[in-house]
Amino acid sequence: MVRHHRRRRGMMQSELGQRVGVCAATISRWERGYETITFARRERLAEILGIDPARLTDPETYVVTSKDRRILDGYYSQPPSERAALDELMGLRGAGPEARTC
Repeated sequence: MVRHHRRRRGMMQSELGQRVGVCAATISRWERGYETITFARRERLAEILGIDPARLTDPETYVVTSKDRRILDGYYSQPPSERAALDELMGLRGAGPEARTC
């Protein structure tokens, strides 16, 4: 699913990797299913690709309630600084950015 959404956006593995903070080889491993994506990376990847994080690893359709959709829409409509503040409030962000992997 990562490859599908990356290609749909017209991005190269190297470009996506740079934006996520990993090398192109890591993107390749994710796309082939050889390496799992950490939660934080999945969130960033989904944000870059403009999709729900759950869509990255499972091609099945997810049923989202209207209340959940409003919450998600409200969250993703906020500027990055506001989303970061909400993430911190909910305990979703670590002490700092993840280290680059390759």
